[in-house]
Amino acid sequence: MMLDPARSFDIIGDVHGCALTLERLLDALGYKRIGGVWRHPRRQALFLGDIVDRGPRIREALHIVHDMVEAGQAFCIMGNHEYNALGWVTPALPGSGKAFVREHTPRHARLIDETLTQFAQHPGDWHDFIQWFYQ
Repeated sequence: MMLDPARSFDIIGDVHGCALTLERLLDALGYKRIGGVWRHPRRQALFLGDIVDRGPRIREALHIVHDMVEAGQAFCIMGNHEYNALGWVTPALPGSGKAFVREHTPRHARLIDETLTQFAQHPGDWHDFIQWFYQ
């Protein structure tokens, strides 16, 4: 998707699974949910990552952002929390002495626990979002 110079941007960072707050923000900024996607007639959202971890509705927040990106209504830059999720699930190279790129230490487990818990009943969604993060 190309940047449209005729449209301005709303820069949004650190959603951290707060889907309801994100929806209230989009509504306050003049976006309307049309066909299941938040849209604005003159602006696009630019998400600065950190959509996952911490909040009560991580999966829903990812769906909002992903659907906006796919519909050409937003851009999303990967944040360190998405990067860390990729490292958590990506096997390490043979001979590295590690099982995964991001070691499964208690500290790292604590950081990603809420995301993994919320996706436990939705493994297909988790797989699809991981593939999206790789892009």
